Amino acid sequence: MEPTREIFFNLPSIWNKVLMYGLFLVALGYLFFSLYQRFKLWGLLKICPTNLVPFLKAILFQSKFPERKNTGWAHFFVYFGFLVLVVTTTSVFIDYDLGIRIYRGTYYLAITFLSDLAGILVITLCCHFLYKRFFEKDESLISSRGDLILTLGLIILCLQGFIIEGIRIALTNDPWKFYSFGGYIVSVLFNSFDFENLAYFHFINWWAHTISVFVFFALLVYTKAFHIITGPFNLLLFSNEYLWRYKNLFERLEQGELEKIGRETILDLGPKEKLDLDACTSCGRCQEVCPAFVSQKPLSPKWLILRQKQKLYEIYTGTAVGSFLTKLDKFLVRNLTLNWPERPSSNESLNKALLNKGNTLMNGLFEENFFWACTTCMACVEACPVGINHLDHIVEARRFAVTMEGKAPAEALVALRSVQETEKPMRMPQSKSEFFKNLDVRILEKGGETEVLLWVGCISVGDKRKESILKSLVRILKTANVDFAVLGDQEICTGDPARRIGEEALFQTCARNVVELLKSFRFKTLLSHCPHCVNVFKNEYPKIFDGFLAQAKHHSEFILGLIRSGRLPTKFSDISFTIHDPCYLARYLNSFEAPRETLLSIGKIREVSRSKNKTFCCGAGGGQYFYDLKVGERVNVIRAKELMETNPDTIVTMCPFCNHMITDGLMMLNREVKVPVKDLAEVVGESL
Repeated sequence: MEPTREIFFNLPSIWNKVLMYGLFLVALGYLFFSLYQRFKLWGLLKICPTNLVPFLKAILFQSKFPERKNTGWAHFFVYFGFLVLVVTTTSVFIDYDLGIRIYRGTYYLAITFLSDLAGILVITLCCHFLYKRFFEKDESLISSRGDLILTLGLIILCLQGFIIEGIRIALTNDPWKFYSFGGYIVSVLFNSFDFENLAYFHFINWWAHTISVFVFFALLVYTKAFHIITGPFNLLLFSNEYLWRYKNLFERLEQGELEKIGRETILDLGPKEKLDLDACTSCGRCQEVCPAFVSQKPLSPKWLILRQKQKLYEIYTGTAVGSFLTKLDKFLVRNLTLNWPERPSSNESLNKALLNKGNTLMNGLFEENFFWACTTCMACVEACPVGINHLDHIVEARRFAVTMEGKAPAEALVALRSVQETEKPMRMPQSKSEFFKNLDVRILEKGGETEVLLWVGCISVGDKRKESILKSLVRILKTANVDFAVLGDQEICTGDPARRIGEEALFQTCARNVVELLKSFRFKTLLSHCPHCVNVFKNEYPKIFDGFLAQAKHHSEFILGLIRSGRLPTKFSDISFTIHDPCYLARYLNSFEAPRETLLSIGKIREVSRSKNKTFCCGAGGGQYFYDLKVGERVNVIRAKELMETNPDTIVTMCPFCNHMITDGLMMLNREVKVPVKDLAEVVGESL
């Protein structure tokens, strides 16, 4: 006898099947209606084909979730269980409705066993999630009625499935019952029941389960299960569009194509940004890695998204206009989707920063320091499993405030004014040309040519500590016989501080000036020890200036190339290094292996807990090197504590901003600490 089972067991009347398919079409129709309402709310969405790989990884492998040890694997196995149950239901459909007989034989036995295993996994882990959300009340998790419906709903559906399966086994004495081990255990409870009553009980439970499935299906959009659709879809749409959003800025302003720069209100969100709001699972990964939130400042990337979602749907549900289905949709949104706690966090500065004074982003939904606390480290974006770009939301709000209204922290405005007037964010006491002449470095004249053009940046010359980094880098280049030169006092600010703070017009002015300046020289490689400058040259200028193809390299990669080629011999010593990976190097430029390979040729490495692309910010990003909110703990002190936990001989940085901040953090932590903070160039220079 071939292993299988009767699909519509104990449902002899054709009207049972007709009614079931009718209810299914009603549930499916309402699901499509609610999805249509969301697409109307989001607007036109553009798919980015380059994201097919992360899209497929998210669907098939859930690659981000195991990174979170406490709940990541639990989520992965619930996903696995849900997937198995979907495959089982699809197999039944293919076998019965399409007439393709696959639900039998070895496949039937395998899928039956996996289904029971999946059901037990889902029940167990959903109970775990309920405990964490509603009893342990984990702060990283925000719980609404929609969350309760999802977790309880999955538990009830699986329990109903086991009860129906157990009754069927008890009624039929299924010869393959041991493969349905969950149902078999339940069947023992019904062995003493008489056949007629048990058959009736099966009939009632079958319909209860069927209706429950269809209700769960119809309400999917209002529960956390909606992220099954919006999460992968958001990954498919993720792009770097924000980098070229203001291409040809001045021309578009003159022609009236742009009415404003940045976002003023919640209604200014684009389709992808609105989808971000529905894709968010409120898992809290972004918040856990945010240096502003961790240091008790008034910012949470999670609440940035959730508060905007709340306001967007409050606007949507604010009117009773529409058909019965539209009114039903709005009712369910109000009562299932938007039922959140009033006090979101133990971070009191954050609670005070969450406002409800209108539709404007800054000082309407959020107090202004909510946005100014961001260090633009991109840890939130890297941590998000569903492709939300929190950083874009923050910088766009800054852009409107600064570029359109001239509002920013007072110290930030001073830096912007300095860039505008002197093409430097800070007035430095020493001439770059004089500094490099003293080092016997060639100053490239217009029309001149060199193999490597060393771009110095704005904060290193004039600061004795950072000048040491440049001296070491010059020594390395000379030792390796590299043909290089600098621009000296011809060099101007790339505009990076202006863009991070939000002054887009000033950034584009600086960028145009720099591009025109670089056209006056011939070189193969544009080298810099500042990852902020390299990021602008490599990732941002090409997006707004067609044909800008400067081969920009960070000095960590360039130095490694010299070592590999044998042009830079180094000596090994028994010294231990702990690396602080700069955010703009590790995340923006995705470069973190080069300094490790270099340092392993010199000594040993003791990795800090948060390293490589999971690095923790030094606190200087987002323009905060030039202004200080004076709220909460200092980010650089938190990072200094982490670095000291490895008991290093030397802390190594690859960014002049990071070097400054970590050095200050160690001094604030303990003035007696003698552990030196050195740039990679200094370490390599000493080992020659």
